[in-house]
Amino acid sequence: MKKITESLGLPADSDEVTELRQKMNEYIRSAEAGAVKGTVDFSRYGRIAEYNFPSVAGKPVEVTLKKIVKGNSRPIDESKNPV
Repeated sequence: MKKITESLGLPADSDEVTELRQKMNEYIRSAEAGAVKGTVDFSRYGRIAEYNFPSVAGKPVEVTLKKIVKGNSRPIDESKNPV
């Protein structure tokens, strides 16, 4: 999370970062968790976060922040940040 907030200048205490952190913590606490994929709306910052929490130990968690382009229904994949 620190990498995401520092590299993009997002406030660590924003609602969006808090929501993503909670999803990560739920995944970590769940001993029987399978793979979990989802999104968190960062549209206030012109982005959407897509996360992929693997079901296999040793694989990295992936969070991709995509830039939202107005008039385009699909976000642009701008950066991948393994956490």
